[in-house]
Amino acid sequence: MRGISTGIHTGSLPSAGSFLEVEPEAFIVSSVKQSEDGRGWLVRGYNITAEALQVMMKPWKPYKNVERVNLAEEKLSTLKSDEGGAVSIPARGHEIISVLFRE
Repeated sequence: MRGISTGIHTGSLPSAGSFLEVEPEAFIVSSVKQSEDGRGWLVRGYNITAEALQVMMKPWKPYKNVERVNLAEEKLSTLKSDEGGAVSIPARGHEIISVLFRE
């Protein structure tokens, strides 16, 4: 994501919004960045508890391809998103999770 300056104009986006929604609060997002290959964006975070969690990530728009990847951004599995684009991922206690979103 890049910020740019423009003049006042009408547009289709709301005046406020969230780039990414994540639940539960016990899962902490530590990084949101462009993927190393430049073809998507990566969300990385970790479960701060010792208990297993079911993590929900919902980007601001649906993506066609969502993958769980390792720290080297190598595919571990394909994730299925719902109609709104949200994905659900299990996270073991203290586990780091990386998810790659691509068009």
